[in-house]
Amino acid sequence: MNIELIQKTMVSIDLQQRIQLVMNVCLDKARQTFGTDKVPLNIPTVYKTKSVCAGFANMTFSYKFGVKPKMTKCNININPVLLNENIEYVVNQTVPHEVAHVVAYSVFGDAIRKHGVEWIRIMRLFGCKTNTCHDLDISTIVHFHNRKKYSIKCDCGELFKITKMIASKMKKGNIYSHSYCGKSISHLNLIEN
Repeated sequence: MNIELIQKTMVSIDLQQRIQLVMNVCLDKARQTFGTDKVPLNIPTVYKTKSVCAGFANMTFSYKFGVKPKMTKCNININPVLLNENIEYVVNQTVPHEVAHVVAYSVFGDAIRKHGVEWIRIMRLFGCKTNTCHDLDISTIVHFHNRKKYSIKCDCGELFKITKMIASKMKKGNIYSHSYCGKSISHLNLIEN
């Protein structure tokens, strides 16, 4: 791994403070709209490069019979590589996007759609676009992870690409079927590119 890639995974204190400020503004707007008892006071932030997502909201709920599920833990993961390459977009769009997920689930519960009307309402409250995905250049992340690519050939003859995670699950014995022909796909037909 070269120095340039390692530097792209570091997030400066100034940038972390800027992200915290944006989160605080969003949470304040949410508390004014939905009440202080329904919106978390703070959302911890983690900076990890797990995938090509710019950010991801993690939430845990407690379930009791007959009682609405309650959020017990939450945090937001921000991709440091995409953050360092696209500071304005990630700070002003991705961070509110992920805060909106936490607020939507804490206010409305876990039975809502991920990017449903509740989330859209909160994004508009924050003054942000309601994009569900980013269109940022991910080439550095793909290079950073040095991702292996996999293809698999179905018994019907079609060759198609699968993710590393699916390939790994297939090697462990998970069974998948080809959506086109319905035949089972075997890990024995796996081709590493």
